[in-house]
Amino acid sequence: QNRGRFKNLVIGDYQLQIGQGLMYSAGFSLGKGMETVYTVRRPSTGIRPYTSVTESGFFRGIAATYIITKSLEITTLYSRTRRSGSVSTDSDPTTEDVISSLQTDGLNRIPNELQYRANIVEQNAGAHLLYHSNRGQFGTALLFTHFDQPLLKTEALRNDYEFSGRKNLLIGMHGSYLWRNLNLFGEAARSQSGGVGAIAGVLASLNKRWDATLLVRHFDKNYHSFYANAFGESSRNINETGLYAGVKYTVHKKMKFAAYTDVYRFPWYRYLVDKKPTKGFDFLLQNTWTPSKRWAFYAVYRQEHKEHNIPSDLSKQKYVSSYTRRNLILNAEYTHSKIWSFRTRVQGGTFGYQDFKSDKGWLVFQEITADWGKFSATTRISAYNSDSYDARQYAVERDVLYAISMPAYYERGFRNFILFRYVPHRTTDIWLRFARTDMP
Repeated sequence: QNRGRFKNLVIGDYQLQIGQGLMYSAGFSLGKGMETVYTVRRPSTGIRPYTSVTESGFFRGIAATYIITKSLEITTLYSRTRRSGSVSTDSDPTTEDVISSLQTDGLNRIPNELQYRANIVEQNAGAHLLYHSNRGQFGTALLFTHFDQPLLKTEALRNDYEFSGRKNLLIGMHGSYLWRNLNLFGEAARSQSGGVGAIAGVLASLNKRWDATLLVRHFDKNYHSFYANAFGESSRNINETGLYAGVKYTVHKKMKFAAYTDVYRFPWYRYLVDKKPTKGFDFLLQNTWTPSKRWAFYAVYRQEHKEHNIPSDLSKQKYVSSYTRRNLILNAEYTHSKIWSFRTRVQGGTFGYQDFKSDKGWLVFQEITADWGKFSATTRISAYNSDSYDARQYAVERDVLYAISMPAYYERGFRNFILFRYVPHRTTDIWLRFARTDMP
């Protein structure tokens, strides 16, 4: 870093975070959640070494950022790596393999998974030109991706506009500008298929008590980007149009209220949704109270409305119906001393299709953390119950460095984990985690 005019030079595994994530996105993104205002905007951090453990979502090769002037810099990259992909069962054995899907779970346990491990060569070449000033920045980028085997999704209506072939070229631009108490930002990109993705928003500090944000997004049904992770409702930036609004109100330094609402529409068919177009919305209400340095409380209520195929166990007739999911979380945290801290949570929710009985689920846990400096430990005891998988509950668990654990709690049972951390030296950390689930 910072050697002469070279701002960054990375050889090995790396990621890029550019614009709002329509072409290049790096790291874990919270998306919609308890922070209702500031998570919608993504910063342009450029090249970042890849330090996680998954087998996809990163580049392998060389990337460099070169400073042309004080206000202008250019980033170039080249990557060559192997990916795992499922071979289509419909492929003619006399012709080359056709990849029906790229595997991202990194699991290589059984013969069928090992058979397709690292069976695709993916190459990427890209560039990013960035101009920045005191009030904002503007950039333009491109990314060319090539696979040594063709990709073709399985035949289904929802896959009619999915990526197919060996090559994809993305071209886009992004920018942000600070004007008074407004932070304006946006990005637009076009893939080789002609599909367009666009996202634009504003962050506003209205006064000392009110913060707000408004964000609009649109991803064509044929917009293809393999390294995108922009803000959205779906797990991929494709086939979606939406409008998000979030606010945060500070009553006083010990109490805050926050809320958001998100309205979205899906123009084309989706997985397990045999209808087009479909639509949905969700909203969240949150209250945080910190009466002292030792105590902290918060309550969160979230409600979601979407459309989905009716499961066969509910109706013999196949059709699309709307459903409603509700969830309430009550959380309390207490810091007894520099060593001991405690967290207690009770949460529950319902899930139900229109004209059908709703399923219920709940989760309670107690977490204890002890920190003696070089050695620390965290343990959690959880109990849960749900009528079905649809009424499952989620709670993020502390994990070892660079790992994220957020299991789904469903049916009935108990789950416990204990996490140890030992720091023998300021340059060395040792982590150990054990988790167990009992389902009577």
